[in-house]
Order: sequence, then C-alpha cells, then structure tokens
Amino acid sequence: MGLVLAVTACKSAEDRPNTDPLNDPWLDEIEADEVAVAATPDPAADPSAEPGTDPGTDPAEEPTTAVAPDEDPVAPNDGSEVAAAEPADGSTAEAAKLAGASAPSNKSGAAVAAADPAKPDPAPSEQPAAAPAEQPAVAPAPAEAAPKPQPAEPPAPAPITIADFDGTFRFSGGSAQRQALEEAIEFGANQVAGIIRGIARKRLTKTQIIDDEIKMSVSGDKITFNWSNGSTMTCVIGGPKVSMSFKGDKYLGRVLEKGSKMIVVFDAPDAVKTLVYVLSADRQKLTVHHKLDADQLSEPVTFKLSYTRK
Repeated sequence: MGLVLAVTACKSAEDRPNTDPLNDPWLDEIEADEVAVAATPDPAADPSAEPGTDPGTDPAEEPTTAVAPDEDPVAPNDGSEVAAAEPADGSTAEAAKLAGASAPSNKSGAAVAAADPAKPDPAPSEQPAAAPAEQPAVAPAPAEAAPKPQPAEPPAPAPITIADFDGTFRFSGGSAQRQALEEAIEFGANQVAGIIRGIARKRLTKTQIIDDEIKMSVSGDKITFNWSNGSTMTCVIGGPKVSMSFKGDKYLGRVLEKGSKMIVVFDAPDAVKTLVYVLSADRQKLTVHHKLDADQLSEPVTFKLSYTRK
C-alpha cells in the first residue's frame, strides 16, 4: 500500500504524470497460479499394438507345416520293416524282391508281400483304406477388442471476472514469503545513497507490508477494499482515481482489469505502487503481485503474497 520514501511538501499525488499500467511488460509476465496442462501422448508408445504381442511379428505370417493330401500322416516306412522280415535264404530274398516289384504302391501291402511271397496280393477292394490326412490345427482368429469408452472431458471453467474476487482472503504465504519481502526491502534500500539508506529502509519497512486479511466486496461495476491495516477504498472499475489514505499519507487509487487480472494502482507524490490480483482456476487461491516504482530507485521493488479464501 504505502510507497513514498520521503514526503516532499511541494509535491502531491495529483502532480505525478499519468502512466498506463496496462502497457507494463511486468504485467504481461504475470500468469495465473493454476494452469491446466493437457496430457501429451508418449511418442514412444504404439497405441495400435495389443498387449502381450510382439510388434515385430505378424500373426498372419506364422509358419505352418505343409502336409500332402495323399500322404499318410503315420511315420513313413523307411524299409526297416521289410529288412526285419527278410529270411536269411538268398533265394527267398530274391523272390521277395521280384514280388516287391510287382506289388501295388501301398506300403503296408508291400511289407506283407515281402514277408510271405507265396500269399497273393489282396484285391484292390480288400486293401485297407488309408487313414485320412491329418489337417494342421488352425488357431482361431483373435477377437477384436472393443474400444474402451473415453472419459468425458470436464467442461472448461468459466473465465474469471472481477465479480469472482468478491470475498475474504487470508494470508497463507508463510515464512518463505515473509523472508522474500525482507529481501525485497533490503534490495530497495541498497539502491539509495548510504547517508539516507537507513531512512529508506525504515520507510520501506513501514509501507511494504503483509496484510493478514483482504476483504473485497463487488457490486455491479463498483468494488470496495478493506485491508487489515485499516485502509479502505471504494471505486468504479475502470473509472477515475479516488482519494484514499494509508497510515496518514494520501494517495490516489484506481482499479483496472486486463483479462482475468485485476490491477490496483496507487499514485503518491514520488512513487507508484501497482498491485496485480490473480485468482486460481477454482477461485480459492489469490496471489497479489506487488511492484513499487519510486523516483529514488533505479530498479523497482517486487514481491508476491499468497492468500486463501475463507
């Protein structure tokens, strides 16, 4: 709230030239605290691959064992049966060879004729029927998995407006932000001449403070602030500057908006204090970004404070 390093009697807040805080690059760098991040698909994952399958193997190309239609699936006769049935007598063996030459192509019949050459071959009609060729087992085609229903995407939250800032918020930044504020004050004090550094540090410590509670009441295009330091201000959003006081000092305040951000600007005789209020997407968290531009500072003093809705 407070901002001047020293009050000069010949100057007033009205004498300070108007500036447009909406064109400040610092304002454009401030983003909302909660930003929805869309999940990105993993490029290494192949959504077309089914679980449990090798992506490098085509099920349609699995090797199969071909079987000739007229081939007996029983182990083929390699002549061992004939050799085992041949007697030692050479004449008989010769007769068996002649009989084998005139025997039909049926392997089982040839074996019988070699064993007993005197027995006539069975008539073609009496020969045993060959066992049907065994067909290779064909794996059933895998059933196509039904597509899983995709969960419905939650609707996008409504854009944040000034009306969403209505309510009471309590400081929740803890010791880390208190320490950051002390460092910001020291940063500002070190920018002035050593002879007045102690005065600047004391003034900054008095004016750059943490409000434990902020209450905002929005009614139409008007907003009223009640800070726990005792200061109040009511103004029209986007309207003219209004007079307000903070710890005995007079300031001119106004409220602007840019996108989802609410900007509060205070003009003092030798400085400008800008506050940027940012709400989280669920409207429960409030971040207040502070920036002090003063004539005696070569660089602005900045810090931010976090609040939670009561």
